[in-house]
Amino acid sequence: MDVQQTILKYLESKARAPITNSYELANLITNSCVNVFDQYSVPDAFQFLEFFERSIGNIVSLSK
Repeated sequence: MDVQQTILKYLESKARAPITNSYELANLITNSCVNVFDQYSVPDAFQFLEFFERSIGNIVSLSK
């Protein structure tokens, strides 16, 4: 699920508190963006730190 879909799903929820000002909306958008990279909610194919770790391991292996 991408950021836009996450925000729309939240806004469609009947069990949420209303957004009453621009700061609450900005907080919703920011949290949605940050959570895209949360390691517990992102599919394994998008584990960026794992990609980085593997790349460093490959470079070390090639330099031996």
